[in-house]
Amino acid sequence: MQRGYRGLLVRKIIIGFSTPKKFKLGSALIRLFENSDYSHIYIKMESSPKSSLPFAKVFQASHGNVNAVAYDVFKESNHIFYEYEIDIEDEKYYEIATWLWYQLGKPYGFSQLLGIAFKVKLSNNREDRFICSELAGMILKTFLNYDISKSLDYIGLNDIKKILESR
Repeated sequence: MQRGYRGLLVRKIIIGFSTPKKFKLGSALIRLFENSDYSHIYIKMESSPKSSLPFAKVFQASHGNVNAVAYDVFKESNHIFYEYEIDIEDEKYYEIATWLWYQLGKPYGFSQLLGIAFKVKLSNNREDRFICSELAGMILKTFLNYDISKSLDYIGLNDIKKILESR
């Protein structure tokens, strides 16, 4: 944790790209459709002195819903390809963390995934279900004011990677 230019505390969130260490058909299909080595996006929130959870946490849409797991546990079963650090002020960090906690348990957006794969519109910006790239896209657009013109229901892994690389 450090202080920003206005003396405010600055924290990091990390948006990462991964794939499971063990073969999983869904991951293989996503890599095929996205033409990439990775099949998943996660949001890593580091530990903080204010937190009662003194370890890094991963928030993700996977395994049927939005869930959270300790980063060390996540790394045991996933290959990490890229991690993009984003510095944010302390207040924004807690705003994002609170929003993510309220998303836990929401179902995975299987129809959104099919829409991306087959390039057809099957849903319309619903916030009651998520895929991993949409979860990251919501944070980038809603909380960090990234200009994302594409519907978040149809934003793919490579779309998010391009956004992060262009900042």
